[in-house]
Amino acid sequence: MDAGNIIYQKETPIAYDETVGELYDRLSTLGAEAIVEALPAIIEGTNASIPQDESLVTYSPVYF
Repeated sequence: MDAGNIIYQKETPIAYDETVGELYDRLSTLGAEAIVEALPAIIEGTNASIPQDESLVTYSPVYF
């Protein structure tokens, strides 16, 4: 669960037939790009901070 403010976000569709490995690889690249895009504004203190609606927070179970 993470109910903290959103400091940067990107959206990406997940294909119905996409495997966990494929999604992992795509999200790794997307995350790296997001850090490069977000860091300058975070360092300068000019980034937006969007509060999350805590009534929509959910827990994700851990599966082994």
